[in-house]
Amino acid sequence: MQQLEQTLGSTWPVVVEQAGTMLIFVLLFLAAILIMIGRRKAGPMHLIRALIGLAGFFWATQLFLNGALSTEQVQQAVDQFKQNQVGPGLEVLFRAFSHEEIVIAGVIMLVSVLMLSWPPRRRMPL
Repeated sequence: MQQLEQTLGSTWPVVVEQAGTMLIFVLLFLAAILIMIGRRKAGPMHLIRALIGLAGFFWATQLFLNGALSTEQVQQAVDQFKQNQVGPGLEVLFRAFSHEEIVIAGVIMLVSVLMLSWPPRRRMPL
């Protein structure tokens, strides 16, 4: 931690969080490209369902980032864990999952998974 603070300054947690966010979006974009390549032969409706599912993933990720724990809340939970106050620390973490945005993001993520797992229409043999 001290080396991170020397290299990135006192705001290193924010820098690490932004780097993680950027990595998530790059990986999601790469996954989107590979999914579209894999679905291209199944027809336009199968591609459209993939686009809707992937858009849902991006939207849910953005909602989760906006409604998730702040750096201060994470630090508060870590401090409580260090003081062997497991109950209050877990309460801080679980409280984040009761926010409306997080619940909506979970529902959007579930619908996105269903859209992505929807199989293509079977073609009848001639």
